[in-house]
Amino acid sequence: DDKRLEFFTRHQLTYTPYLGDSGHWLTMMARFEMTKGSSSNQSAASYGIPTGIESPTTGSQLSSSRTSTGQWRSVGLLTTATYSYKEGRYSATATFRRDGSTKFGAKRRWGNFGSISGRWNIIDEPWMDWAKENLKLSMLSVRPGWGITGNQPGSEYLHYTKYASYGAYLGVPAVSQEGLRLTDLKWERKTEYNIGSDISFFQNEILKFGFNYYNNLTSDQLMGGYAIPSSNGFSTLAYRNTGSVRNKGWELNINGDKFIKIGKFSMNAYFNIGQNFNTVVEMEESV
Repeated sequence: DDKRLEFFTRHQLTYTPYLGDSGHWLTMMARFEMTKGSSSNQSAASYGIPTGIESPTTGSQLSSSRTSTGQWRSVGLLTTATYSYKEGRYSATATFRRDGSTKFGAKRRWGNFGSISGRWNIIDEPWMDWAKENLKLSMLSVRPGWGITGNQPGSEYLHYTKYASYGAYLGVPAVSQEGLRLTDLKWERKTEYNIGSDISFFQNEILKFGFNYYNNLTSDQLMGGYAIPSSNGFSTLAYRNTGSVRNKGWELNINGDKFIKIGKFSMNAYFNIGQNFNTVVEMEESV
């Protein structure tokens, strides 16, 4: 019998000041998020049950029973500011986030993450009027970005010493330590760089191009089932921060919306091509 209950709450405040007709626009947002959950599990096993009956309380001998409970908490604080000038010709967004999770020990519980991105709509520059007239160009923009995100393990109570039932000793049920406590486990971090461009012709209705280049580095990777020397009584760690991996590549998208139109008949076309590279930058020899 499994039961799980989770409570999530989010509170958000947005502020957009009036800057008159200066061409400047600014909006700021602050958000608080909290997740609280609990779970419980009960199980029993027995023998001597007639075929087709599953209840362990029906004329059978109880061979084992087990109960478990779990709790988890997480808190997130987010602030974002977006600025634009000249009706969106130039825009930028900055974000800072601080997350806390009970899946880490007291010293590693909090992680700080942030991002910044921008966009330059080159097509809105006065000197681009010739391209609009002669090339039928309707969109030309560049959008760079940088950011750091975090990831946490999928298990709870890793920073505690846990015990579980383990056979019997002198005819008495015994317990043993499940694994080593992980007090120094920390957030996995992913640093992302990217730059992209959007190009459209004929008022964004017929031909669109989108290009993206990205370069991501994942460090302090959370590796589950990490093997260790068994001289300390255990052969694996539930998780360990180890190594870093780089992922980079590019992607090109081409969309043709109704590029062929005859009466009520029209045809759309979509084309996508990309290339991706994964490189292990750092890894322990024992892995």
